[in-house]
Amino acid sequence: MPGHYGKVGQGYAGLGKQELKKRKEQHTALRNIAMSKSLGAAKQVKEMQKLIGAFGSDPAFKQAGHLSAAYSTLDSAIVERDAQLRKAAKLNKRLNKLGY
Repeated sequence: MPGHYGKVGQGYAGLGKQELKKRKEQHTALRNIAMSKSLGAAKQVKEMQKLIGAFGSDPAFKQAGHLSAAYSTLDSAIVERDAQLRKAAKLNKRLNKLGY
C-alpha cells in the first residue's frame, strides 16, 4: 500500500474517524467546562460589585477589613473570568479546525 500512511503525523489530516470523534468530544467538553467556570466567575464579579456599591462607604465595613477582602475577591474573579474565556476561545478555534 504505497502512500497509505502519507498523512500520518500531519496534524488533523492524519486522524482516523474514531480519533477525530474523540478529540471533538474532548474539546467540546473542555470548552463547556471553561465557559461554565467563566460564567460562575462573572456572577461573582457582579455580586462583589453590588456588595462594594452597597457597603463601600460604610465606615464599619471598611474598619472590619471587609472592603479590602471584597476588592481582593473581585480582582481574582475578574482574572478567573478572563482566563477561562481565553481558554474557551482557544478550544473553540481547535474545534473549528477539527471541522465541528
